[in-house]
Amino acid sequence: MKTLLVGEARLGNNASCMVTIVENKQLKRRIDEISDNLTTADIIKQTTYCEQFKNAVTVVGQVDEETGEVSKPTKCDYFIHVLTVVWKVIFAIIPPPGMCGGWGCFIGALVGIGILTWAVELTATNVGCAAGIKDIVTAVSIVALGLFTSLIVSHVLF
Repeated sequence: MKTLLVGEARLGNNASCMVTIVENKQLKRRIDEISDNLTTADIIKQTTYCEQFKNAVTVVGQVDEETGEVSKPTKCDYFIHVLTVVWKVIFAIIPPPGMCGGWGCFIGALVGIGILTWAVELTATNVGCAAGIKDIVTAVSIVALGLFTSLIVSHVLF
């Protein structure tokens, strides 16, 4: 008999299990119907720099998921646009996905995220230093709180 130490997990005498994956034919048929109608251009939307900047400064209303119609922008849409227009314009500098096989967009997005992360870290450090807060407390309270609120806002908006 094998002796277990405290905290070690044990799954009984069986060391393996068998998993059977059953195909959902209705879901497969629906996915095939949708994917047959799509082309690569539909998947990677062909946009230009001009369209990216135009989209960045344009206020758009809510899109109805069933009909695809765009409603008139509300006051909340205008408010969110005013708060985010600077970031939209900054990130419109990143090349469109159709250019350079998508590599320009990929590298540009990584650089943009890196610069934004550096700016958040620098801001949090300076706020913590000015307020006399330890770095670990600043990291948990400011940086993590910012990430948490970003996740909530992105969930609500999208």
